[in-house]
Amino acid sequence: MKDARTGKIKKRHLNVLIDTGAQYSVATAEVAHYGKVKKPKNAVKFRTPQGTFESNRTTEMTFYLSEFSESKQIEWNFHVLPEKGGLPYDMIIGRDLLKKLKMDVLYSDNIVQWDDLKLPMQQVNIKEQWIDFNAIIEDRAESDSVKEQMNRLKRILDANYDKPDLDAEVAQMTHLTPIQRTLLLALLKRNESLFDGQLGKWEGDPVDIPLKENAKPYHARAFPIPKIYEDTFKKDLDRLVSIGVLTKVNRSEWAAPSFVIPKKDNRVRFISDFRKLNSQIKRTPYPLPHIKDMLLKVSNFTYATALDLVMGYYNITLTDDAKKLCTITTPFGKYEYNRLPMGVSIAPDIFQDKICQLFEDLKNVRAYLDDLLVTSTGTYEEHLADVEIVIKRLHKAGLKCKIDKCMFAQPEIEYLGYIITKEGVKPNPNKVQAIIDLQRPSTKTEVRHFLGMVQYYRDLWPRRSEILAPLTELTKGTKKGSIVWTDKCEIAFNEMKRIIAKDTLLAYPDFNKKFTIHTDASDFQLGAVITQEGKPLAFYSRKLTKTQRNYTTTEKELLSIVETVKEFRNILLGYEIEVFTDHNNLTYETTDSSSQRAQRWRSLLNEFDITIKFIAGDANIVADAISRLPKEEHATPVSRDMAESQLCTLLCINDLFVTETADAFSSTTEETDFPLAPKLVEVEQKLELNSTTVEAIELRA
Repeated sequence: MKDARTGKIKKRHLNVLIDTGAQYSVATAEVAHYGKVKKPKNAVKFRTPQGTFESNRTTEMTFYLSEFSESKQIEWNFHVLPEKGGLPYDMIIGRDLLKKLKMDVLYSDNIVQWDDLKLPMQQVNIKEQWIDFNAIIEDRAESDSVKEQMNRLKRILDANYDKPDLDAEVAQMTHLTPIQRTLLLALLKRNESLFDGQLGKWEGDPVDIPLKENAKPYHARAFPIPKIYEDTFKKDLDRLVSIGVLTKVNRSEWAAPSFVIPKKDNRVRFISDFRKLNSQIKRTPYPLPHIKDMLLKVSNFTYATALDLVMGYYNITLTDDAKKLCTITTPFGKYEYNRLPMGVSIAPDIFQDKICQLFEDLKNVRAYLDDLLVTSTGTYEEHLADVEIVIKRLHKAGLKCKIDKCMFAQPEIEYLGYIITKEGVKPNPNKVQAIIDLQRPSTKTEVRHFLGMVQYYRDLWPRRSEILAPLTELTKGTKKGSIVWTDKCEIAFNEMKRIIAKDTLLAYPDFNKKFTIHTDASDFQLGAVITQEGKPLAFYSRKLTKTQRNYTTTEKELLSIVETVKEFRNILLGYEIEVFTDHNNLTYETTDSSSQRAQRWRSLLNEFDITIKFIAGDANIVADAISRLPKEEHATPVSRDMAESQLCTLLCINDLFVTETADAFSSTTEETDFPLAPKLVEVEQKLELNSTTVEAIELRA
């Protein structure tokens, strides 16, 4: 390229993307200074799948495309990207420059033609091996919680059946002594075939998928696949055929579309969209005992092991009729699943039924979907003996485990939204982290948001008016404006936070009832609340990153749903969920097909039994408040210890353990026949969850 400052030709290699989907050509800030940088009168707004951004600078650059010719000099005025770093391309050539150059991108011949010069399309290994411009932004902007769930999906769909190194895996378990690691390694090697990384096959009869009466076959058209991914997609289909997951078929009344998600290693994974099939499946969720009883049976252990059966669905074979229902259509023809696929709503029900039957006679084994828990009250050696019984039964059933996701002989575990330790049971503080993080309001509008959230649950907290009186005084007079925050306001604010946090912590989910989620997203923050029959089970809130603030409104609202169900997956998966959003577009089936990001999120939601409904904004009070009230900033994710410390400070207690007994309570002040009534739950927890005798901790009423 020619350096505009010196007028000399400067040899500098540029990574250039030719993008026929871009209206204008852009250059990064790193290379813009080689041209004549100017500031136009008006900034230009770009709308992309990643959101909207502004470019308020242009650069007039002179350069050569040496792959075509070292003599053809090009001069063009590029818009400058607003931020430095992060992208592997120095320049993106859009339709404006392609038209000027009369350059054609011919996908039919897989070439780029400029005059009489033809260049084959090629895959360039640039830094970090990025191959897709949209995927660059997607990966860097994705939240940690969504990445974690996508990684889980990746483990299932990629089916990377490499044999693990058991010695290396055990060496990383530093919570064990050297002798304990030696004993564990010997156990694993005696049962090495269970951890060989291969796909299992559940022994027994194949499973069927029942349909509702008057169900009608649905046959979709195949989603188009970008040319650059066709060969990779076909190879992935062939791989799944070779290991028995798929079979190519010629005819089928049913056909679900599939789409690809690019990966960093030049491969793709594909997701099947079974929403139409799901709407016609007759579900019978597996009945689980009350969560209180389940927690009671796993408390007071000395060691706990969690075995990962995350690939369990693929281990289950389908009947011939079920295979026809699980047919997918691709540009390469139709394929039917021989194994139970991800995204079919009945999959969690089937898996829970089969795994519970497998271990129903083992009292120290608890199976909740893909969480298989083995607890022991004896010595380490006795615990390993218990684990080996489970391992041998898994092997006999034809199942496999993912060694790097298993946790052996742990001193404490998280189970069903609670933390179980040797000392007792305590609720997970993430249920109320959104309440803990609430900062004092600074305007009348913010005060009204907080008051509205509390008033929404007016039947739960009879003393709310008395407690909130100092805050209510702040809203008098003009609708907007600043406020004078007094000590009385601070006391009232923290007291109400304490009441909300305490009652939510003591709320059990009831798996026989529907879960309701209200979500909302502001320009800077996400907010949600999970309830059953109007009683809050958990709150969720998170500030948006700078990149996420540029998301479209639809994507922000969808992200709020995705992150909430991911955060509380352990109580929501497999059960009916009704989601209310004040963004009506999310209730339409075609909404989430607009971007690659939304497609990835859809792949996560397909695993849940979710119905999305519209609610008017002024009725979406709690989620709206949580998404707009100021919250504490955390530079890094909040650790469990920090969350527990913050919560104990708010509740004025020493620790969160639910232990011993509680004083009798008055049935006249609480609805005692409702399973989530805070006073009833508090007493039942302290009476039944722990049989050990420890010092009673009084929660301040």
